[in-house]
Amino acid sequence: MGIIIMKYIKLIGFIFACVTGVAQANVIDLDSTLGKTAAQQSSIQTISLNAGLYTVQAIGGAWNAWGDNITRGCDSNGLGCNRGWLSSFNVFTGSSNTQVGSNGLRFGSAAIAIDNAPSFTFNLASAQDVTFYVMDINYSDNFGTLQVAVSPVPEASTYALMLSGLGLVAFAVKRRKLKL
Repeated sequence: MGIIIMKYIKLIGFIFACVTGVAQANVIDLDSTLGKTAAQQSSIQTISLNAGLYTVQAIGGAWNAWGDNITRGCDSNGLGCNRGWLSSFNVFTGSSNTQVGSNGLRFGSAAIAIDNAPSFTFNLASAQDVTFYVMDINYSDNFGTLQVAVSPVPEASTYALMLSGLGLVAFAVKRRKLKL
């Protein structure tokens, strides 16, 4: 009986992936050491996205605007630093340029910066290129690389379709039990 249920679960996962078009998140590496100014930004990563709602979040790494592992003024939890690690980055969608991340907050370690990284959601009315980068202005002394995940957000109708499919599978399993 357990094998049959596992087959149904795999079938549901396959159907959900096919129906929703759910794909793996795009993971982008942003090298903070390459950018000098907005005009000379060499750490720019551009990806083409279809129309839809997307969420983006820093998921790994972090960068320090003051060189290798320089932190100052942090409390005992690695928060409230004057200088330290950041998880912020910029997103340019063609109509707006938004800085995403720590809102000027600095942290005592890369891990703490990522733990405190907020997510950002944006909507594209049409397919277009979206640009991500870390800015290094003034001293060119940034240190570190930030990994950013960009994922499509499924629409509510997608979840409704999945739930109806789960209901059909549950009905089929119950019917099978009654026959046995």
